[in-house]
Amino acid sequence: MKAERRHELEHNTLDNELAKTISFFRKHGNTIFWCVIIAAVVFMAVMFFHQRANRRQHAAEFEFEATLSDRSLTAEDRRARLEALTEQSTDRRIAAMASITLGDEGLREVMLGGSSVPPTQAMGQAAEHYQRVVDRFSDFPILLAKAHVGLATVSENLTAFGRPAEFARARQHYEAALAIEGAAGTPATVLAAQRMLSLPDLRKKARMAPPTMPPSLAPPARAMVPDFAPEPIP
Repeated sequence: MKAERRHELEHNTLDNELAKTISFFRKHGNTIFWCVIIAAVVFMAVMFFHQRANRRQHAAEFEFEATLSDRSLTAEDRRARLEALTEQSTDRRIAAMASITLGDEGLREVMLGGSSVPPTQAMGQAAEHYQRVVDRFSDFPILLAKAHVGLATVSENLTAFGRPAEFARARQHYEAALAIEGAAGTPATVLAAQRMLSLPDLRKKARMAPPTMPPSLAPPARAMVPDFAPEPIP
């Protein structure tokens, strides 16, 4: 009897729970259905935008690599494509790398004598590209260190144009590169430490070297004038 009674109680309890469940779904079924539909739509939208962002990011990375490897590009086309990459917002890391590449190539042209503008102007343009990274992409420590080293290199080169104050600026940028957390031990900071140690010697050589005057500013050569007036020929 006890077993039968216990079985009957269990059966009644199960019936009651099942009835409650059916009643709950009858009452809230539509709400639950629409919540599931909305959640599914939101999930699909999130996945769509996430995949699109990934595609754009990969597209920016591919464009950057293609620009660096395409030897058929003219210098103007190469700069234009790199400039466009610095302005795109889907991959900020690529934007920062493109800015540093523009600065490096500008300095390289000056050193090789291939710049189409005066050296000081070309170095100023290179500095603008490096400064863009410092101002807008400081959340990438390794690239930030590279930018500071680039700015220091610009300052070192400007000292050759009679600007001794640039030595102090170069030191400041090297020190800034070495102080960046997350960039210690990278090639940029190693180079910064080496170049900062060589600044005193570089400054000493600059002081010892005689100043050179550009030909456009040099005084015109004077004609030799005799100290006496020649006698007239009879």
